[in-house]
Amino acid sequence: MTHINRSANIMGALALALCDRMAADRDAALPDAALIHLSHCRSPTIESLRRVLNLSHSATVRLADRLENAGLAMRSRDSIDRRAIWLRLTPQGERLANERLRKRSASLASVMSDALSPAEQRVFSRLAEKMLLSLTGSRDDLYRICRLCNFEVCDDCPVAAAVSPE
Repeated sequence: MTHINRSANIMGALALALCDRMAADRDAALPDAALIHLSHCRSPTIESLRRVLNLSHSATVRLADRLENAGLAMRSRDSIDRRAIWLRLTPQGERLANERLRKRSASLASVMSDALSPAEQRVFSRLAEKMLLSLTGSRDDLYRICRLCNFEVCDDCPVAAAVSPE
């Protein structure tokens, strides 16, 4: 039992250290997850953003206001369901989303390559995939877990594989 507790403790410390490293260069007023979700989502709405970020509707609307006021996103109404509000990134928002994604990827890649050999990276990846599978129960989990992922480098996403298609 001690080994499991130690491993869990080490995993928690690693997760926290990686979160701190990724957040070190982040502007709190412009959440990376919102930008990245809007850049990758095929049908980005206030509701899809709310679900990904696990926010209340009003908090998501305020976030959309901030993104729009910063010139990073724009809203439009759905032509069929007038209640649905679509969010699209502006060219400036797309550039910032891509910049945030590049910085995150570079930061994490440097941790991997500095600490682990290529063979160890493959083992780590397989173990992390198993753990991610155990955390995935629904499509909402997929979007929340992968909210900062670079979808271009993860063709066979283990989290997506764990949920059925919509």
